[in-house]
Amino acid sequence: MDLVTNLIDRTREVIEEREAQYGPPRAGLSAIALAWNGYLKSVGNKPLSGSDVCNMMTMLKCVRDGANPDMRNDEDIMGYTLIKYK
Repeated sequence: MDLVTNLIDRTREVIEEREAQYGPPRAGLSAIALAWNGYLKSVGNKPLSGSDVCNMMTMLKCVRDGANPDMRNDEDIMGYTLIKYK
């Protein structure tokens, strides 16, 4: 197998693994989009900062944790919070 075929095969495996953990990708992505849209509306029409990105990544992890509570999500949430204030 060539590199591209290996990459495609591994990507399919990862998608299947994540779907088993967090449910259908479109549902999760829709929930994340809803959270991010609300956040973007609240900050107004301004360029995003690094702190904004940390907040949005925390929201992503919260949505994932709602679908499948996992200590790794909590670790990532804490990590983004620490990075935000570093």
